[in-house]
Amino acid sequence: MVSAASANLNFETSGTLRRVRVEPGEKVHRGQVLASLSSAQANRQLTAANAQLAVAQQSLDQAKSHKADTAQAQSQVDQARVQVGQAQEAVGQNTLRSTIDGTVTAVNGQAGDRVSAGASTTTKGSSSMGSGGASGSSAGSSGSAGSSGSSGSSESSSPSGGSGSPGGSGSGAGSSGGAAGTAGATSFVTIADLDDLQVNAQFAEIDAAKLAEGQQATLMVNALPGEKVSGHITHIDPTASASGSNGSGTVQYGVTLDVDSPPGGLKPGQSTSVSVVVSKVGDELYLPSAAIQGAGAQATVVVLRNDQQLRRAVQVGLRGDQTTQILSGVAEGDRIVLPAAASAPPSRSGPGGGSGPAGG
Repeated sequence: MVSAASANLNFETSGTLRRVRVEPGEKVHRGQVLASLSSAQANRQLTAANAQLAVAQQSLDQAKSHKADTAQAQSQVDQARVQVGQAQEAVGQNTLRSTIDGTVTAVNGQAGDRVSAGASTTTKGSSSMGSGGASGSSAGSSGSAGSSGSSGSSESSSPSGGSGSPGGSGSGAGSSGGAAGTAGATSFVTIADLDDLQVNAQFAEIDAAKLAEGQQATLMVNALPGEKVSGHITHIDPTASASGSNGSGTVQYGVTLDVDSPPGGLKPGQSTSVSVVVSKVGDELYLPSAAIQGAGAQATVVVLRNDQQLRRAVQVGLRGDQTTQILSGVAEGDRIVLPAAASAPPSRSGPGGGSGPAGG
């Protein structure tokens, strides 16, 4: 989880802190003064530059009034104006202002401290690296063919696994929620927009092909157990990156998702799992994916009929994390045996047994 906008701010010049105007947790707006350095010397230089400009301007006015050559006088005025501008810039460097709207997350100094000049950075989001893999399993040893009035879905999901909805399916896809902070250790003031948060995730290439900007996603934040946060895809990296040692791991694509309505307690740096619905079906026959052996034209299931286990070819459709759409080969109400129970005598114990009753 990262802030969509963050700033690590430093003074452009060294000096002694005269006043710090903000503290961590305080909301600020762009252009607001955050802190200032002692500017006595810079102010004296500005006063002297203004005085020199006044003298040069007076000399130019006199030359004009006497209809004399004004080239030299004009040059002196121009030079004096440049010096005034430089002196004004020096005074401005003693004041630190916010570059974004956001919340102060750190202040590293107090009045009287000596600070050094440093670079300031303002970013839109940040890169968060992690690893993930395809996952998703069907619990229990039996399932049943059935149809459902609710829509099913195919999901690209995080390492924690997505969940296929009844009537459809979900295919596991690895991603890693962003765990990244926004504060820089050398910054005098750090600011993050806590009202505009993003997740930077990694998806395997086979699943990234199913993603598109605007798709809705469900975010599961480790720090907020049990709470599902909604989001949507805003960017998919056009080029891939390889994870693993020496860049020899799985090819993955970076994906950025915006959090739609950040709940209380959601903060930059929190680890997040992502599940994206990439397709849906409704009112379709489906089976637990674990019941299906083989793939494509070789897909089969074991049907329990008259206490006999019969292998039957099936045509599969949408495949998901936990369930798979069945286009033909079995009918609603057929009793299906999972592979783990196929070698044991079937029972009619329902969930957890060798076979399960048909469901509608």
